[in-house]
Amino acid sequence: MIGQQWVSESGRVMLFEADCVEALAALPKRTIDTVITDPPYGLKSMGDWDHGVPGVRFWRVIRDAVKPGALLLAFGGPRTYHRLACAIEDAGWALRDCVMWVYGSGYAHGLAIDRGIDAAKGAVRESRKVPVTEEAKRWQGWNTGLKPSYDPVCVAMNPIKGSYAENAMEYGVAGFWIDGARIPCDWVRERGESWLKGGISLSSRKRQWQGPTANEPGSTVADRVSDKGRWPANLLHDGSDEVMKCFPQTKSGKAAKGGHKRRSPKHKNAFGAFEGKRCEGDVLYGDSGSAARFFFCARASAAERRAYNEHPSVKPLALMEYLCRLTRTPEGGVVLDPFMGSGSTGIACLRNGRRFIGIETDNGYFETAKRRISEEERRLAGEKNSDSNSGDSP
Repeated sequence: MIGQQWVSESGRVMLFEADCVEALAALPKRTIDTVITDPPYGLKSMGDWDHGVPGVRFWRVIRDAVKPGALLLAFGGPRTYHRLACAIEDAGWALRDCVMWVYGSGYAHGLAIDRGIDAAKGAVRESRKVPVTEEAKRWQGWNTGLKPSYDPVCVAMNPIKGSYAENAMEYGVAGFWIDGARIPCDWVRERGESWLKGGISLSSRKRQWQGPTANEPGSTVADRVSDKGRWPANLLHDGSDEVMKCFPQTKSGKAAKGGHKRRSPKHKNAFGAFEGKRCEGDVLYGDSGSAARFFFCARASAAERRAYNEHPSVKPLALMEYLCRLTRTPEGGVVLDPFMGSGSTGIACLRNGRRFIGIETDNGYFETAKRRISEEERRLAGEKNSDSNSGDSP
């Protein structure tokens, strides 16, 4: 049963308070360009909504609503990701990749074995951390779980019709927007002018320098070297200390914890700021240091976790913006989130000039999404008016 149906003031966002299977049955087929969603992980630790991983029937009806060649990005949990990926594949999607979202803010949910033993023996502890029975003392320091530090994102595609070129021309969707999602860098600082002045021949196993520069026609490195930055990778992280320590040090590009300089949203990038300036997440990028600079994406800020947003698994807007940009079509394209939650995907779509359809069964989260999306539309409209007025000034 479909409850509320809400359309934003701009008409670019449509939300349904309904089961996604029922809501999608009411939409025209082959109208969605991209699916970006954070479905239940089936961990049974976040309330009734997280009781299980969506099965084949969900992903099959979602596939019926999308165009051939449409991309699907679905977040999963490490312990239950296999069920998510198998269900998506069994529904007819073609698995293409897995993006790893790495963070340092996870919280261990395991059971301390010594506590379990004391509880089983009926022993009452004066202190939570001090075991009572001799058996419990033997098992102090053992636990049933590790601290979660990454979420895998399943990347799948609705099979194309014909070639990629034919699919692009007929349905307006094909592949990733690589240039829109490149990681900013300074190639001269990274590799030096001599490296950029040559093309690399891959026709043989030997690397041979040739005439055309890297970004000129005829260069065999033109596809991977761009003044727009590095080719996007299937690894993202939040810039936390724990994650930064896992990356090797390199001779160029610096990533160091430091002060925070707020920048206008139109100048922000999911992987940090341009020209070595400070960016969201308090990470500084310059000439040398950690290879982590290639994969940075800001964590969820306090502003994204406002008092009225009680959703337990809010994803960072910077991350969702990046995924919306990576999957954008030349015309923008329509994004579907069949497990919308509090509407972060919808906000990311507005910031990337994309239309959005969101579906959520929980009334509280649905109302939160409406409020957040309405506020974002008003903010963007205010920025547009401000820019227009500035342009009229002498």
